[in-house]
Formats: sequence, C-alpha cells, structure tokens
Amino acid sequence: MKGDTLHDEDTVVQYVKDNFQLVFIDDKYLLALDVLEHWMGPNKVLSEEFVYKYGEGEATTKDIIRCLEYIGNLWGCHKIIMGTAGAHGRDRHEALSRAYEEAGMEIDFITLRRIING
Repeated sequence: MKGDTLHDEDTVVQYVKDNFQLVFIDDKYLLALDVLEHWMGPNKVLSEEFVYKYGEGEATTKDIIRCLEYIGNLWGCHKIIMGTAGAHGRDRHEALSRAYEEAGMEIDFITLRRIING
C-alpha cells in the first residue's frame, strides 16, 4: 500500500487486518503490531506500527509500553521498537520521543528524510 495514494476505508481496514496484529488496551487504544525478523540478526523484534486512540479516558505511554513488553515476551521477541511517525511537526515528534524516553524507551536510531518529488 503506497502512501502517495488515497485509499478507501475498506481497503485500509483490510490491509491492516491482513498485515498486523491488533491489540486493544482498556477500550481506549488500538495498537497495530508486527513481529520482524531482520536479516542482520537472529532475534525477533516487536514493532509498534501505530497507536490509535478511539475511546474515552487516557492511557499513559507507560501503559502502552507495559502492554508491548507483555506481548513481546509472549511472542518471544528480543526487543520492542516504536516511533513517532504518527506525530506531525517537529515539536510533536520531540514531545512524543521524550514521553517514550521517560517511560523507559531509549533512542535506537534516527530516520532522516528529504522530499525529492512533490
């Protein structure tokens, strides 16, 4: 599924169902997860693909990370990766990154980009 194309809702929902594991936290948040096995090592990695708030109330980043740790352990993963792609604007990326760090995550790598067309 390409990011430069607008897809109808049914197509997006089917893509998520076909490609990710979905987890609901306390009727508040939906997590889409994937287990990756990189070519560079033998260990499985639990990847948070997106977090979507759909219910009333709040869950903390610590709640979300605890859930990821639990699932990662169940699925035999060596580590968890998560990012800030859903946050728009540098200030929001930095704020979300700080919240994850305060909840016990550490920066592993940084992705840089340059738009070359458009």
